[in-house]
Amino acid sequence: MLATSSRIAARRARLNVPKSLDGSLIVKIARLEQIPRVLFSSFPSRSLRQWPSNGALTRSYAITTTTTKKPRGRAPARARSTKRKTPKKKTKAKRAKAKPKRKAKPVLKRKVLTERQKLVATKAKARTRIQELKESALVSPKLLPQTAYLVYHSSRTTKGEKATTAAKEIGEDFKNLSLTEIERLNHIANQNKATNAANYANWVRSYTPQQINTANNARRLLNRTKDPKSRRRPLIKDERLPRQPTRSYIFFVKERWQSGDFHGMKVTDAGKLAGKEFKALSASEKKKYTDLQAADTARYQTETKTVMG
Repeated sequence: MLATSSRIAARRARLNVPKSLDGSLIVKIARLEQIPRVLFSSFPSRSLRQWPSNGALTRSYAITTTTTKKPRGRAPARARSTKRKTPKKKTKAKRAKAKPKRKAKPVLKRKVLTERQKLVATKAKARTRIQELKESALVSPKLLPQTAYLVYHSSRTTKGEKATTAAKEIGEDFKNLSLTEIERLNHIANQNKATNAANYANWVRSYTPQQINTANNARRLLNRTKDPKSRRRPLIKDERLPRQPTRSYIFFVKERWQSGDFHGMKVTDAGKLAGKEFKALSASEKKKYTDLQAADTARYQTETKTVMG
């Protein structure tokens, strides 16, 4: 123990170390003498910097120099320019607009109709169609009575009587009229015919040929309907309309009637016989009548373009 303390005291004197340092620290300092100076410069010497100035180590490697960093001062503010900087417009990149997606149409479920409902819908559609045809068919002007019997019938009042009984009474009374009275009634009927013809011609001229043609087509369709309530409507006679083309069979029948071979026959019997004869004709024999039909069809087309436009 004494030997150790004497060694420490010798080292303290040799190193000129203050007495306040601990012995273990003196041993460490002595060992540092053997370390090269280059390595010693990187050795931490925090404990040596704490020594007082009067007891500082005389060796140069024990002295550490510390450089105090000066606080950085603020840089002088630059003079602001009075010119205002115009803010740059941000150019947005043009993006192609996406096309809006079409919404899918909702699928409507069709209502399944029963047989009765289908029948009712069909009848309603037919009634609507008939009403439209009636509007297109035009209403003909009312005609005055054109026969002596109709003139006498219109002069009689049958209010409160049944139609059948009134018709029988009027028919019996008309048969018992005198010749002078019948002559007077015929004269009135002839006057009514002339009046009706003039009124009908004026009524037809009040419409265009196109309207008359549409009305006749509607009347044809109405006459084909199987509705018992619908009365037969005669076609409107208009001299401005082109005459319909004649078929080859009609040309053949006219020629046979003019020959006199069907004289004394009924119309129905003559028609049946003419039909059989026309079917028995060869192609070369029918060519005569088909040529007549082609010529008449060309005539009809030309007149239709002229009249109808």
